[in-house]
Amino acid sequence: MKHPRDPREIVTRLTPEMLVETPERATVEALRAVLDVTLLTLIAANPEMLDDGWTAMPERAQIPCFRVAHRILGHGHALRRELVRYARLLDRQRERAANQPNDDLPF
Repeated sequence: MKHPRDPREIVTRLTPEMLVETPERATVEALRAVLDVTLLTLIAANPEMLDDGWTAMPERAQIPCFRVAHRILGHGHALRRELVRYARLLDRQRERAANQPNDDLPF
């Protein structure tokens, strides 16, 4: 079973209100979507990387993109985790703002 905070399990529906309160959320969600497609595509193009022993394969040297794809996957997963953390912080910020009295006029 996956951990409930597993970034792959988080699905966000953007709303106009959410974007008014935290406009950077659109970029965070767009980056997450692009990273998901990128990571899946790299694995689809290099399925050998799913094998735990791929780094010891003798033919690995003949396919130089393996090593680069592997680095991209590592960086991509790390960036995705940071984007999820940032999105959670934005959610907390929105929740705190929603719980505060709004007696001030915006002008």
